[in-house]
Amino acid sequence: MSRGVLRWAGSKRALVPTLMKCMPPKHRQYFEPFAGSAALFFACEPEGATLGDTNADLINFLDQLKSDPTLLHCSIAEMPIGKEHYYLIRASRPADALARAARFAYLNRFCFNGLYRTNRSGEFNVPAGKNTGRMPSLAMYKDAARVLLHANLKLASFHETLRDVDSGDFVYLDPPYPTDRQTYGEYGYSLPFPESDLKDAISELHGRGVRLMTTYPTADLTLGLTDFRTLEMRTLRQVASKTAYRRRRPEYLSWNYDAQLDSLYY
Repeated sequence: MSRGVLRWAGSKRALVPTLMKCMPPKHRQYFEPFAGSAALFFACEPEGATLGDTNADLINFLDQLKSDPTLLHCSIAEMPIGKEHYYLIRASRPADALARAARFAYLNRFCFNGLYRTNRSGEFNVPAGKNTGRMPSLAMYKDAARVLLHANLKLASFHETLRDVDSGDFVYLDPPYPTDRQTYGEYGYSLPFPESDLKDAISELHGRGVRLMTTYPTADLTLGLTDFRTLEMRTLRQVASKTAYRRRRPEYLSWNYDAQLDSLYY
């Protein structure tokens, strides 16, 4: 079971054991249209998958990691570590794909809480973090690249990524969560789609026999749809700038197929 190599605000890494228990025992292709750190994908290592995201820096990084993990890791290792260097690298604008991927990985590791946030000009503006740990090892990069060999990477909206989904495929939907802090740009300055678009997509895929699993802060995405089961979970989120605001919040896991839940407790 691979762990991937990215930190990510909102990552489901802590929930991976639960998510894996809720996955369908059999399915064809794996689709994840909001890839992020793709924690579930790396953990379950599907034989055929499509990962999509609208974050061009993320998709470029995954593509470079898949192509040559050793070269990418060496490029990152050459970058000096420290707060002063962090801001110099954050201000840089490398031209080639490998250098952009190395910059992305460096900033992801050493920024505040693995947050990806941009200003109105689309420039990454997350401050340096503390206690971020070391860069993942070359062995971890090679292991992640091994899993990515079975994945098709798409810089695309979730609508485009889901266009090729067919009956019997498995789709994991972990969309950006709504927030009342849009002016800070965690997901851009407005969500790229209304929640109703997600509901319509889920309903349409469900009607075609696609196996779906969703995680969301409310149970609204699958409300009113037959054959869905929903589990309320409590997870600790670390994105808030003030420690007092970091508390366990409800999240809802929904799925539309039989799952092996004998040992699932929350």
